[in-house]
Amino acid sequence: MEPRFGRVITAMITPFAANGSLDLEGAVELARWLVEQGNDGLVLAGTTGESPTLTHDEQVALVEAVASAVDCHVIAGAGSNDTAAAVELTERCTAVGADAILTVTPYYNRPSQLGLFHHFRAVAEATTLPVMLYDIPIRSGRKIDTATSLRLADEVQNVVAVKDAAGDVGETARLVAAAPDGFDIYSGEDALTLSLLAVGAVGVVSVASHWATPETVAMVDAFFSGDVAGATAANQRLIPSWAFESGDLNPNPIPTKAMMKVLGLPGGDCRPPMGPERDDLQDLAADIDRYVDRLEIDPARLAGLEDRLAAIQGLRRKYGEDAAAILAFRGEAEAELAALEGADERIGQLEREREAAAEALRKAASRLSRARTRAARALASRVEEPLRELALPDARFAVGLSKLDPPPGLPCGPGGAEAVEFLFSANAGVEPRPLQRVASTALPRSVDGWEDNAMCSAPTSAILNK
Repeated sequence: MEPRFGRVITAMITPFAANGSLDLEGAVELARWLVEQGNDGLVLAGTTGESPTLTHDEQVALVEAVASAVDCHVIAGAGSNDTAAAVELTERCTAVGADAILTVTPYYNRPSQLGLFHHFRAVAEATTLPVMLYDIPIRSGRKIDTATSLRLADEVQNVVAVKDAAGDVGETARLVAAAPDGFDIYSGEDALTLSLLAVGAVGVVSVASHWATPETVAMVDAFFSGDVAGATAANQRLIPSWAFESGDLNPNPIPTKAMMKVLGLPGGDCRPPMGPERDDLQDLAADIDRYVDRLEIDPARLAGLEDRLAAIQGLRRKYGEDAAAILAFRGEAEAELAALEGADERIGQLEREREAAAEALRKAASRLSRARTRAARALASRVEEPLRELALPDARFAVGLSKLDPPPGLPCGPGGAEAVEFLFSANAGVEPRPLQRVASTALPRSVDGWEDNAMCSAPTSAILNK
C-alpha cells in the first residue's frame, strides 16, 4: 500500500533573490521541476528551507504560492520552540492550502518528554491536517523518546508520521515494531535511508533529491519490489551525493544552493549566518559523478574527484589510527600513573608502620628500664634483710648494686658477672672498714646457705662468718 505522503519527498530549499528577499517565482519554478523529477511531496520552510531566517509572513506566503502551483503533497514546516508561535503558524499554513504540517522538536530550550507531548498535542489540535513530527536531536538538542512518539500516535488522532533524523536505526526499529497501523516513519537522513527502509520506514524526506530524485526513486522502488541487490547498488551510487550535501565546512543547505546554480535552477545564496559559500563549492557540485550524463562532465574531472575522495578516505583512516594510538598511549600513561600512586600509598603505609615500630620500641625500652629498676630494688631488699640479722653490734651498712638486668628472683642474666659491694662500719669509735669486693657470675636466690654456695667467693664467706 502506498504511504500517506508517498515515498520520496524533497525538503526544498527556499530561493532568495540577489538582494536576499524571498523569491516566490523561483520557489514555484523549483517546486515544479522537483515534481517533474519524480517527487511525491515537498517540505517547505523546514531546516533545509532556512526556516530560522524566515518570518512567519514569508513562510505563509511560500506555502501559499507553492501549494497553488503544484500537484503533490505540500508539507508546511510550521515548527517553533515557542508553543504559541507554533500553534499560530500551523493555523495560518492550514488556511493557505498546506496538505500537512511538519513540526520540529522545540529547539534550544530542551523541554522534558512530558513538555514535548503537550507541545505536539497543542500543535496537532490547532489543525485538521495530518501532522508529521520531526525528530532531529543534533539540531534541537532533545530527542523525542519512542514512548512519547507512541503516546502521541495513540492519543492524538492526526499525528500520523515521524521524520526520523535521530541517526539510531535500532531505536527506529523499536518504534516501527510498536507503532499502530497507519503511523509512518520516514528517513530524515539520506545516508541512512536504505537502513531505515530495512527496519520498516516507508520512504525518505531527502536533501540529495534536489539533484538525485530519479536515483533515489530507483533505490526505493528496487527495495520495495524485493530487489535488495539493486537497491544496494543504487544506494552505493548515491554515496558521493551524501558526502557533498552537508558537512562542517559546508553545512546544509549551502551545498544544495551551489548545486542549483550549477543546474541553472532558482536558489540564490543562503541568508546569514549560513553563507557565504566557498569558492570551490560549485566546482565540487559539478563533479558529482552521479550526474555525468546530465551535466556532461569531463571524465578526467571525475577521475580527479575519485582521487580526492580516496585521499579523504586515506586521511580519515590515518586520523583514526592516530586517534587509536593516542588512546592506547593514554591508557598506558593512566596505568603507570595508577601504579605510581599505588607505590606512593605503599611507601606511606611503610612509613607509618616504621613509625609505629619505633614507638613500640621506645615503649619496650621504657618498660625494660622500669623492670630493671624494680629488679635492682627487689634484690637489694633481699640482700639487706639477712645482713641486718648478722651478729655485728650497732652495725650500719650500705649496699651498692650495678648492672642488674634480671627481674626479682633471677638476679643474674646473660649480661655476664654481677658486682655487689657491701660496706660496714662500727657504731662508735671504729673507723669505717670496707669489705672485700665480691664478684660472681650469679647471686643466690636467698642469703641462706651463702657459705655453701659455690658461686660465692671465699672472701665473701669469711666476711659473713664474722
